[in-house]
Amino acid sequence: MYHLILLFALLQLAIIARFLFYGLFNMAAFASTFLLLAVAFVIWLFSKRLVHKEQNYKPNNIANWSFYEKQTTVLSAKPLFQGDLKRGYIKRFYEKKWQYIVADILGANWYLALEIQIDGDYYIVRRNSKNYSLMQEHWTIYKNDIEIGNARTLMNMKNTAKLKEAIEFIFKDKNLTTSATTISSTITLQDQHHTLGTMKRNHLISNVHVIDVQEECLECIVALIVHAYYFKSK
Repeated sequence: MYHLILLFALLQLAIIARFLFYGLFNMAAFASTFLLLAVAFVIWLFSKRLVHKEQNYKPNNIANWSFYEKQTTVLSAKPLFQGDLKRGYIKRFYEKKWQYIVADILGANWYLALEIQIDGDYYIVRRNSKNYSLMQEHWTIYKNDIEIGNARTLMNMKNTAKLKEAIEFIFKDKNLTTSATTISSTITLQDQHHTLGTMKRNHLISNVHVIDVQEECLECIVALIVHAYYFKSK
């Protein structure tokens, strides 16, 4: 949405500059730029309708954890279910308002930060800007305002060549890694020795994400959600 508004502003400036320097003005071109604003407004309205669908999501014959995520334009809390029981929500946020605009223009994974509530526990995944590099992204993870771990992407030439996505999570009592291929929706969660869980779409074209973990490991669920939002959200 914001990229259309930015394009509108740039075209307006170009038309004004052309008039000031060359004395030329095309009314049709000037008027047509407002179509960009109209399209941006339509996208916003459509996103609001999708928000309603997200917030009214009810699992259909899903025994595992699940949530419905369709849009990223409007920052709304998405209900998180285990079976038919609502256990909490997932909400993306930005530390600064301008980051929202940049992410809308450049890609949904820019400046990723998440608030995840499960029962009475609140997890905050906050982007660590001090460790930011062009190749790697870092986050600090909090539970009920207490730091419990950190995470970083594992982006290197080997993984890139294999179209492999990976994030390492380091908690006080466990080290976890999420991984997936770029062309697949399935995310795998592992520790040093075992596969602990997966996340995947309910079916090929579904926007329902299903989380299957071997035990009640909330940090595992948080890790899978972070991977999905960073690599799989569009």
